[in-house]
Amino acid sequence: MYGCSRIKRLWSVWLSGALLLLTMLEATAAEPKRVLLLHSFGRDFAPFSDFAVRFRDELFKQSPDPIDLYESSLMSARFREPTEEGPFVEYLRTLFAERKVDLIVAFAAPAAQFIQRYRPQLFPTTPMLITAVDERRFPNNDGLTANDTIVALKVENSRYFDNIRRLLPETTTIAVVIGDSPLERYWVGEMRREFQQFTGLHFEWLNTLSFNAILKRVAALPPHSAIFYPLLAIDAAAFRMSRSARSQVCMPLPMRRCSASSTTISAAA
Repeated sequence: MYGCSRIKRLWSVWLSGALLLLTMLEATAAEPKRVLLLHSFGRDFAPFSDFAVRFRDELFKQSPDPIDLYESSLMSARFREPTEEGPFVEYLRTLFAERKVDLIVAFAAPAAQFIQRYRPQLFPTTPMLITAVDERRFPNNDGLTANDTIVALKVENSRYFDNIRRLLPETTTIAVVIGDSPLERYWVGEMRREFQQFTGLHFEWLNTLSFNAILKRVAALPPHSAIFYPLLAIDAAAFRMSRSARSQVCMPLPMRRCSASSTTISAAA
């Protein structure tokens, strides 16, 4: 209940922020507001897609002005190694050369950081709302311009382990299912530091495995094991994961706890 109520409040704040930014723009008669949603991985990547779908629907419902919506995805965030972003920059520059964007909504840190890198070439004065991001990615609002608004949340993964210990106090092993994209690597480092407080628990980090290897490993976990599934976007073999990945991971373990963080944004910061 704690997580659900907090997410509902954040929805209200995110949407209110977007509507406020749009209403602050100079009104033009019969001119729709042009909004660009920039995704970090793609439209269908959970948990970001869940937020984007609801945000999109509510924006159309509640905006007092017509919305001309554009969506694009920063595909390079999927890759484990840095890639050339020039062609994507040129694509956006060409697409919006004669179309003034009124608002950018960046879902998760990679999308926001991309806009920050290329603001002078692409959108030097366009307001941007940054959502689905953890406050640790922008400490003290570092790197933000006067045109950026961030609604961050504080991801507390340790709360899931408090729940696991309360429900299954005999748990001794926790398998952490997470991928190997740059964003997921960041979270592996953060979680390793955060989880040092849990003495008496053995953590198995599965981020260096392919999806098939992850399935085999979780099926062979010892008794008194649990699965923590914060995010699996790109596996170690560089394959994109489908929405069914979570159920596939948990399916072999009918008698064990699978803590799939469906309402957290562990990967979003």
